[in-house]
Amino acid sequence: METSQSISSASAIALQKELSPQVITDDQFPQPIRYIAGVDVGFKDRYRITQAAVGVLSFPTLEKVESAIAIGTDGFALLDAIYFVVWKQ
Repeated sequence: METSQSISSASAIALQKELSPQVITDDQFPQPIRYIAGVDVGFKDRYRITQAAVGVLSFPTLEKVESAIAIGTDGFALLDAIYFVVWKQ
């Protein structure tokens, strides 16, 4: 699947509904989880500047393993309550 950064609200909602059956809601991992991550995105200057951060923690100790921050001008505005991953398959 390939998607564009310029996606309408209606298209984003349709994509989220299309992808939602692929969400795994129970533990199907063959080995114990060793790392977890949290991500967040924020916008400035009327969505002209995008800031993103990720933090990786060991599990279950929750010790910080890695973190990164990125700032860019991609122009992709967050749609309230629409969170999805965009990738090329």
